[in-house]
This record gives sequence, C-alpha cells and structure tokens, in this order.
Amino acid sequence: MSDGKNGRGEMPDGIREFGDRLVAAAERRLNEKPARRRIFGRPILLAGVVSVVVAGGAGAAVLISVGEPAKERTDAPPKARDAGARTLAVEATDPGGKLSWGASVYEQTDGKKCVIAGRLYKGQLGVLRGNGFHAFSAKDYGACGRPDDHGKRLFVATGPARGEPDRGLAFGRVADDVKRLRVETKDGVRNVPLGTGGAFLLVFDGAVDLDELRFLPSD
Repeated sequence: MSDGKNGRGEMPDGIREFGDRLVAAAERRLNEKPARRRIFGRPILLAGVVSVVVAGGAGAAVLISVGEPAKERTDAPPKARDAGARTLAVEATDPGGKLSWGASVYEQTDGKKCVIAGRLYKGQLGVLRGNGFHAFSAKDYGACGRPDDHGKRLFVATGPARGEPDRGLAFGRVADDVKRLRVETKDGVRNVPLGTGGAFLLVFDGAVDLDELRFLPSD
C-alpha cells in the first residue's frame, strides 16, 4: 500500500537537486519572450545579382536584374585604351518600351572625340541579356572621329546593338558649330536631339544601315 509518496522512501538529495534545477530552467523558459521564428522560402534573386528595378513603359513592365559587368571587348584599337573620363550625354527610349538607352562622350589623348552607346541604368551604360543588365567596363570603347576636320561636321556609327540584333543603333557626334541635326529616313525627316559634346543617339526596332540614313546638320 502506498503512503502517498512513491512507495520507495525519501528521494536522495542529488536527485532532488537535479529536479529543482529542471523546474527552475522550465520557469525561466516560460518567462522569456518567444524567439522570432525564421521563415525560409524560395530565393528571390540569383547568385551575383545585387539589385533589381522595374522598368518599362506604355503598359510594359520588366524586372531588370543587375549582375556582373559586361565582358570586356578584346578587339579595341590601340588608341582606344587612352580614353578620358566619360560623361552621359544623351538618352533615348526603347522602341519596345524596355530599358532605355544612352550615349556617353569622352576624348582620346590623340584628340579624337568619342561616343559609346548602350542600355542605360542608373547613369551606367551596358548590355541587356534577357532581363539582366551588365554594365560596360571602363575599358570598353565606342566610336571616335574628328567632326570638326575638313568640313565633315559629324561622324556616325551604325549597326546592331551589342548583344541585341533586334535593335539597331545610330550614334555619333557633331562639330562644335552644329546647332541643329535632322535625319532623313524612308519614313521621312525628323529632328535629332543633341546632347553634351554634340552627341546624338537613334534607336531602331530592327537592323539599320548607314545607307538608309541621311544626316542634315545645320548652324
């Protein structure tokens, strides 16, 4: 018959102390604030991506990820390495409402005036691969010329955008005395905005050839 304890006499001191410590620990747990639960989910960004921006226009919205810089070109002419600081000169919208375009100007040590064009994000030029923006490196180069020599009044480079054959670019710089620029295409004549250093940039939906364009500079 039990006497209301455990039927085995008094509890040893060591076991009683151990039990007291367990009770005290349990009371402390009850008095503590519950720890914040960690919630694990699917990763939002891929490795190497540092930021995102939603860009678009005319009803289009595209999630743009910013990744590693664009691979440096290895076909640069010798003087292309001797480039000065670059300044964003002019911007242009994308025909399809995607990330806009821009052109920056700089000068070589031999006096040639230069311009480089590409996709534009937060003041940086680069290329768009899928929905990923990759900035040009400081060693990437554009087109250079001497628009003030021998009455040329401008130079222009045309061709597909880097990495985007469905976009044609025409960009260049005008001479210092040119105040207005127009271009004649198969669709008619239109004004061309001029930016810092006489830079200009046209973006076409599809390929473009210099033979299809007639530039008309004026004072």
